[in-house]
Amino acid sequence: MTVAADLIRTFTADVVQALGAPADSAALVAASLTEADRLGCHSHGTVQLPLYAKMIAAGALDPLAHPSVESCAAGLARVNGHNSFGQLTGALAVRTGIKRAREGGIAAVGIRNGGHLGRLGEWAQMAAAGEMVFLAFCNTGGGARNVAPFGGHERKLSTNPVAFGIPAFGAVPHDVIVDFATSQVAGAVIGKHYITGKPLDPEWATTATGEKLIDARDFISGDGALLPLGGRVSGHKGYALAIIAEILGGIAGGLMAGEHDPEWFSN
Repeated sequence: MTVAADLIRTFTADVVQALGAPADSAALVAASLTEADRLGCHSHGTVQLPLYAKMIAAGALDPLAHPSVESCAAGLARVNGHNSFGQLTGALAVRTGIKRAREGGIAAVGIRNGGHLGRLGEWAQMAAAGEMVFLAFCNTGGGARNVAPFGGHERKLSTNPVAFGIPAFGAVPHDVIVDFATSQVAGAVIGKHYITGKPLDPEWATTATGEKLIDARDFISGDGALLPLGGRVSGHKGYALAIIAEILGGIAGGLMAGEHDPEWFSN
């Protein structure tokens, strides 16, 4: 079954508005989620709507909030999302970074209380379109821990995604965009398998006793953890990347795993 992107975008905007968001915020969120689906990144597309509804019900996401730039120095800035939709926060952070980099040649922007930023590749694309080289390191402020350290079986880290964007300046048809979780798969992929009932790849996750975890229902109920990128053999590489993302994201945003253990992510 094929559905026109415009129809999905309009429907999604209506849903987000029904959750309490103003029309402009709903349009931006809908455009972001629909584009993720259009690109085949369904784990970060409209399937996220139930999560957003749960976050709003729990008070972890404020559909009326808007992000703001709360501090600036030479080449530095921090954006406070105020628990708004992450798509709003991500867009403001990139716009701020582009502006600061054009003024001083380089910029670093941290995000705090950013919520779910969606597909990080969207922000890499936005920066590259602005003729900027982009590097992003994302943690979750201690929330949504579902990844085990290399050789371990307990949830200690989040999926801590990283993203990079390099403008091609017309040398090739598209800018160079890289976006991936530092775990074997993004957490939303597990959620998708939970919804569809499909078994997990045996190399994605571990049970609490070190066995291969196949049933997404067990993972959702709290058993086991995702493996770091590289799995049981080479997971030290993904684990190292996750630690770097945790530290750099924590420094920039002001919060990292270990300081507290919230139910929801905040960076």
